[in-house]
Amino acid sequence: MSKSPQHTPSTESVAPLPLRDGLASNQWSWSMLNPFLLDETKRNTHTTQNFQSHPLRYDHIAHYLGVSQDSVRRYSRLDCLQERIRSNINGCVQSLAERLPSHDAAFIRANASADRSHYLTSRGLPADAIDELVKLYEVADELEWADAELNSIPAGHTQGDVFMAAWIPYRFWNEFLEDTTEMKVRWMPKAQAVLAYRVSEHGLYDHAQPTCGRPLTTIILGRHRLYRIDELERRFPKR
Repeated sequence: MSKSPQHTPSTESVAPLPLRDGLASNQWSWSMLNPFLLDETKRNTHTTQNFQSHPLRYDHIAHYLGVSQDSVRRYSRLDCLQERIRSNINGCVQSLAERLPSHDAAFIRANASADRSHYLTSRGLPADAIDELVKLYEVADELEWADAELNSIPAGHTQGDVFMAAWIPYRFWNEFLEDTTEMKVRWMPKAQAVLAYRVSEHGLYDHAQPTCGRPLTTIILGRHRLYRIDELERRFPKR
């Protein structure tokens, strides 16, 4: 998977996301959404492979982000995920539109939502950013359930790509899927970072600004601001 820098969400008001042909009806099976699937994986090799590719448990996601399972659950509601993915799409569209002389956001939306990437690359737009936008549209389409009953299932029990499309910077998507299987911790909440690295909250904030030479990467998960542990280790080595 190609990598792309994180984009700043836009406040642009848009119409409901279109459903792409072939994705208008949800194709996920109940087995992929079953919150008790983890217990079944012990007895089913095929589902075990599926679980390794798509983490289904709050604890795996929480461990990777360094937050509580309750925090992940709170911000994994279906409506919350849909809103976040829509915001991320808006941010990608705005960023790409700024690269066009015409600033034609409608042109970008129409072609990215229909997976007509070649029309976008022909305008000189970066392939990585286009790839990110197309994938976000694909995830958004998959969340448009055909069966209303599926909306009542906690979104945190769905595939990991839904959560990462909402909350994880695109360049870390592969890492997220790998590390939630291996249970590695990659992120740390602001309060913990202040204590662990003996730096003030204001200092952390300054180091995360675009004006900083190499700004720290952050994620905002609800009320939590998360920092990359590997970046903190390099910037504030423990004595």
